[in-house]
Amino acid sequence: MVRTLRTAICALLLVTLCEARAQETPVAAAKLVNAGKAVIVDVRSEREWRNGHLAKAIWIPVQRIATGQADFSVLPKDQPVYVHCAVGGRARFAASIMRNKGFDARPLDLGPADLVKAGFAPAP
Repeated sequence: MVRTLRTAICALLLVTLCEARAQETPVAAAKLVNAGKAVIVDVRSEREWRNGHLAKAIWIPVQRIATGQADFSVLPKDQPVYVHCAVGGRARFAASIMRNKGFDARPLDLGPADLVKAGFAPAP
């Protein structure tokens, strides 16, 4: 009985956490970044970055994050850090490493063009 109750509570907590993250939209993220209450990190390659990026994005390639060579000193630990790439896979990977380093890292599953549609400004 205790084991079943514990399992049910864990499942409920997991669903609650997933729902909270799912409710956070790219539009809400853009509002926070534009207001200076969050930052956005672009983890794409240099070629991708040069082909276009977001105006307020901080470029930290996923390769540097994966190899421990990333300079995280430019990121706040007291604000959300949104992480994006082209589709979402690299952003999720990078965000997991960043969370382990104490950041409130939140991956976004959209590329730059879709993030602009959500309200992020493109770089000039």
